[in-house]
Amino acid sequence: MQYDYCLSERIVNLQDFEQLARAAFWTVDALRKEMEKESPSSERIEALSRQAHRETLALKDFEFIIEARKVRMVKNQS
Repeated sequence: MQYDYCLSERIVNLQDFEQLARAAFWTVDALRKEMEKESPSSERIEALSRQAHRETLALKDFEFIIEARKVRMVKNQS
């Protein structure tokens, strides 16, 4: 039987990045909704703005972890 090898890669911590992105989205959504209110709270806007800033900085600085594996593939002997 003959084998070929290839390199397979995957992002190990992609779920962590997606969780950060969802959190940032919902924070910005809450900020937008607060700003659209007839009487928005400046304290809440300030808090949400700071939170959105922290979350987007975490996204900007996120380091992906790449896992690489050498995979053996069986050659089809037709």
